[in-house]
Amino acid sequence: MKILLRFLGGFLGTLLIFLIWQWGHGLWGSSVVPNPSQTLQLSLQTLAQSAFWSDTLTTVLRSLSGFALALGLGLALGLLSRGFGQRTLQPVIAVVQATPALLWTVPLVLILGSGDGTPIAVSFLVALPLIYFSTRDSLKLLTPQLTDTLRLYAPGPGPWFREVVRPILNATLGSALSVGMALSLKSTLIGEWFGSRSGLGRSIQTAWAVYDIERFYSLTLLLVVLIVILSALGRFAAQWFFPRRIPTSPLPVSGTCADELAVHPHARGGFVFQNVTFHYGSKTVLKNLSLELSPGCSLLISGPSGCGKTTLAKLAAGLLIPQAGQIHRMGKCALVFQEDSLLPHRDALGNTALPLWAAKRSNWRELAGRCLDWVGLCEYGLFPEEMSGGMRKRLALARALAAEPDTLILDEALVNLHAEARQELWELVFRLQAHQRFALVVISHYPQEIQDRFDTQLRLGGK
Repeated sequence: MKILLRFLGGFLGTLLIFLIWQWGHGLWGSSVVPNPSQTLQLSLQTLAQSAFWSDTLTTVLRSLSGFALALGLGLALGLLSRGFGQRTLQPVIAVVQATPALLWTVPLVLILGSGDGTPIAVSFLVALPLIYFSTRDSLKLLTPQLTDTLRLYAPGPGPWFREVVRPILNATLGSALSVGMALSLKSTLIGEWFGSRSGLGRSIQTAWAVYDIERFYSLTLLLVVLIVILSALGRFAAQWFFPRRIPTSPLPVSGTCADELAVHPHARGGFVFQNVTFHYGSKTVLKNLSLELSPGCSLLISGPSGCGKTTLAKLAAGLLIPQAGQIHRMGKCALVFQEDSLLPHRDALGNTALPLWAAKRSNWRELAGRCLDWVGLCEYGLFPEEMSGGMRKRLALARALAAEPDTLILDEALVNLHAEARQELWELVFRLQAHQRFALVVISHYPQEIQDRFDTQLRLGGK
């Protein structure tokens, strides 16, 4: 049905263009707007001429050459544009982007002559900013929370490439192919019009110079068709080779949302802090902190912003190393951050399976589905952007459970939800702990809501 509607929309749009063209022909005459039927007939005759195909091939090859050069350099500069490098490069690339392609032509002709060099250079200069800024924007996917998530659940170069580098490259290359190809071709034509003795752009310029209006329109019509075809091929290649989303399971997929949870036979997890000190530069966040969490027990941590709650959580999970003191962990830790840190290119099942893939669990699909069932998230095929805030919190919790932690740490994990949604998820967390018997650490802005549910409470930064 979608294909039929798309075809119908394209047909009606094309028909509208020819109706407007016919109206312009009747209003201004053939000397300004030639008859569309005669122009179309001349275009079909042009297709039978070898000179047209030779010019078209020359133009396309020049366009691809300029695009390939821009792709390579744009990716490299975009990936290197962090901090001082970004502040240095961005003004230069912005000037290149703001300069019309026509203004590049005169100096390029003087430098490179009227052969292949000028059209390729114009194509390169027009496509470069698009690829650079697309790469730079794609790097925003790499947040500190995502880095910590991968370190915790899927350490190593393999997951890093698969879940960070590849999505960034997919986003950049997808945008480049779907938009950059057409932009590169149009800029190549400008370079050929003003700075080359060959190519399709030069043929169109020649028809215009001798005021052969019908030939000018027929070549322009063929050019538009060529751009549309290349744009469609670029979009298809982007979707096929560089997908923004990677479905893990067919849609729609629903689990059983089982109410029964297996009871773990033993209390587990916990940690011991012995005179732990941690500082960022000259700022001391924790000093001589001693703390013990016994297996299967729960700890509530509260305190004002900046008092070291998140630092304590990262120390407990092993993401930070103290400058002084010792930390003994009993088993594996999982940490759910305030930001969900979900992978936007993975669906619910794929996000949950992240620690299972890292552990090379052959039955990862079944285990991930079970964790999603536990948290009441039955639509395995939904992507994070399709979920509500509460669903995203459930998904982050399911991913933590898939790591089979002995200690579960929630760092302000429910802070952005309204009171009713928070209460529902708290009940879920305590129910899971009662069955799985893991040690639980909760850092909360709302300790009064749940403080009577914990074995131990700790307030940092004051009393």
